[in-house]
Amino acid sequence: MESREWERIVDHLLSLVPLFYRKFMLPGEFSSQRHMPPSHTQVLLLLHENGTLAVSEIGKRLAISRPNMTPLLNKLIQEELIERHYSEKDRRVILISLTAEGKLLVNQYQQFILDKLKENFQTLSEEEREKLIHSLQTIQNLILKTNA
Repeated sequence: MESREWERIVDHLLSLVPLFYRKFMLPGEFSSQRHMPPSHTQVLLLLHENGTLAVSEIGKRLAISRPNMTPLLNKLIQEELIERHYSEKDRRVILISLTAEGKLLVNQYQQFILDKLKENFQTLSEEEREKLIHSLQTIQNLILKTNA
């Protein structure tokens, strides 16, 4: 494949993810309704997707330094959205998991996103929606086919 083709692939991929995030995920919009910073929403979504995680793993995955993690997690604990406990294997490891209230909030966020997607995609014709479905399936299959 020519160098220019690779550049085009990379350009499209690098612009697609932030574009999708800005247009549809809207953590800032949802967070502002709850008076919660987007970083708090990101922690809740990460825990929902991965289950219980160590504090260090949350920080690594979200690129948040340990000194910044402590007040963020303390605030979520105070709001009873997450809970802290120690690993049974290594008491030095602090684990974080969602509470029932945290799970409920994540479900509300997912419904919020679903409603926004429906609202935005209603402007597409049925043919355009079918093309979008096919294109997304193709992209997903091609990405899964890579060695990453």
